Amino acid sequence: MFPKFKHLSIKGLLLFAALLAVIFASVLAVLFFVLGLAKELPAVDPNTSFAASGTAADPDSVDGGSEGTAAKAPAVKEWSFPILSAVTGTDASSGQAAAWGLDYGIQGLNENGGIRGMPVKSIVKDTSGNPDKALSEMRNIAQGAIAVFGPAGNQEFEDAHQEAVDTGIPNIGYATSEEIRGQFAPFVISCTAEPGNDAELAVQAWLAQNPEITSLCILYDSSSPAATARMEKASDYVRSLGAQVELAANIEVKEGFDAEAVAKSALESEADAYYIETGAEAFVSLAAQLRAADVPEGRILGGNEAAATALFEYASASDPAVDLSGVNLWSLSDPKGIRSWAVFEQASRERIDPDYLETAADYYEAVNLVALGIETLELTGDMMQVGSEREKLAEWLYNTGEITSPRGTYRIVDGEKIVTPHLLKIQNGAFVLNE
Repeated sequence: MFPKFKHLSIKGLLLFAALLAVIFASVLAVLFFVLGLAKELPAVDPNTSFAASGTAADPDSVDGGSEGTAAKAPAVKEWSFPILSAVTGTDASSGQAAAWGLDYGIQGLNENGGIRGMPVKSIVKDTSGNPDKALSEMRNIAQGAIAVFGPAGNQEFEDAHQEAVDTGIPNIGYATSEEIRGQFAPFVISCTAEPGNDAELAVQAWLAQNPEITSLCILYDSSSPAATARMEKASDYVRSLGAQVELAANIEVKEGFDAEAVAKSALESEADAYYIETGAEAFVSLAAQLRAADVPEGRILGGNEAAATALFEYASASDPAVDLSGVNLWSLSDPKGIRSWAVFEQASRERIDPDYLETAADYYEAVNLVALGIETLELTGDMMQVGSEREKLAEWLYNTGEITSPRGTYRIVDGEKIVTPHLLKIQNGAFVLNE
């Protein structure tokens, strides 16, 4: 039966069997030791940390990425982005612009594969500008989302902001005050810069480049809330300079204005420089009149509303002899981004009140900012981890690095949106940085 063992004695067979038994017992002992040790090792909680650049990251870190570990796939089949917005009532124009900006941003995300491969949908809840309704809607929608957008306003929506904080959900609102951002940090983040701050920074940079300017006349489109806010901020800044630079006059540019008459009023202020915060067509008309009166090219500054690709079309259509070479402008977009911004502006024309274009842009940027945060932090939307994921996202949103959008660049500092105006000049039929 066992030919190889037929010549062994009974004693030899017993010794061989004993050896096999010893080997088998040793193997079992090793297995029991390994299994016992594994039971004593603490379990690794995947929610307490994530990897950054291939190394274990601090659990409190808000820097994303997981090169060192495999990222968890999203638990959601669809990301929900709710917005509390006054789409009816006295603030309807602003609220509709905000909702459209959010939808337009979501449309772009979905056209490019969604967020972490999952589609995104918007949920618009009408507050009608009512604080009680805003609070009620915040309670209803905050339970199932990773973040909530709106409501728009300051102190009047404090209860809604408080509800977001109590729920522990990032609340990307509109024009929130420094007091509210500090009180509810890091969960309440402003998706808009304080109105007019961009103009103040731009005028400050322009005057620094032109220290010989001693008086300034500001012309502005009084029908535009943005232009009016920028005029006021720029005026306050010039007044703060005291004797260094005089504010010669603020002149309204109304619908159907006479460019020659308005320019004459500006020249009568005897200012030695002019800041024009109007749309492109009005800017071309006024700048042409001022240049014809021998105002030097570097003494004219166009505002953000003038810095559009349409500027050159208006110039060539109105008067081929108009020469705007060397004239300064400031823009939230860098020269390469102006055409992208024009695409956004064109898409908005049939959908929202043009006076609230920037409101739409703020929410468009907010949608893409939240999407970037989710991608960077590799969030899953898993309701079993929603508390920790919301907190990570809130901390990431509260202080960001520089963000680029079609409108330009910005960053969030302690919950406040800080935009970066670019000082440009017209050269060879194009916008270039004025360095």
